[in-house]
Amino acid sequence: MKLIDIKELQSKLGVSHNWIYTQIKKGDFPAPRKLGANMSRWVESEIDEWITNRPVASHAA
Repeated sequence: MKLIDIKELQSKLGVSHNWIYTQIKKGDFPAPRKLGANMSRWVESEIDEWITNRPVASHAA
């Protein structure tokens, strides 16, 4: 199981720190694992699954 930090997560998704935590609060994104008082990491396989199962937005013209 590979764990990734917030910077790697942001890079992987191309989103901001605030967007990630907003989606977590809404229940729309995997929550991180707390590894200590000031350390959180995400399970990379959970993020990959979230990406795979995310609906594709359509841009109707």
